[in-house]
Amino acid sequence: MSFNAFVLGEYNDSTLPVDDRWSRDDRIGFSVRQEIFGGGSLRARRSEARQQTRGAEASLDAARQELEIAVRRAFLSALRQDAVFQRRAAAERAARERFEAAQLELSRATKTITDFVLANEDYYNASIDAVSAKFARDQQRVRLAILTGSLTEFR
Repeated sequence: MSFNAFVLGEYNDSTLPVDDRWSRDDRIGFSVRQEIFGGGSLRARRSEARQQTRGAEASLDAARQELEIAVRRAFLSALRQDAVFQRRAAAERAARERFEAAQLELSRATKTITDFVLANEDYYNASIDAVSAKFARDQQRVRLAILTGSLTEFR
């Protein structure tokens, strides 16, 4: 549907040398145009809009499911990395106890320097493994926080 309004006038003033004119033919008009039959175009546009809406909803559902799967995987990975860190931290504590025992026995001359060096090496390797596991755990926690949109404090 469209509406138009118009005003027409003609200027005729013969008294001026420039030939300017105003006539008494002034008109005002108004027109209305309404499409009576569009060949089903309105129905087709509505149908297309509904299909686009359904397509957008399907895309949103697919994205929601992908995000849910990614969050579940990140959560399980964070739990797994936390368990690995706990085991490596326990191994580090045990290696430290062995190192301190070897240090004490070395001072009492009941162990050799070789035993002490090996215990020291085991302790440092266990410490490196524990730090690596803690870093991997924290990376998974950050990934999970990014996916869920919430950052929390890490211990």
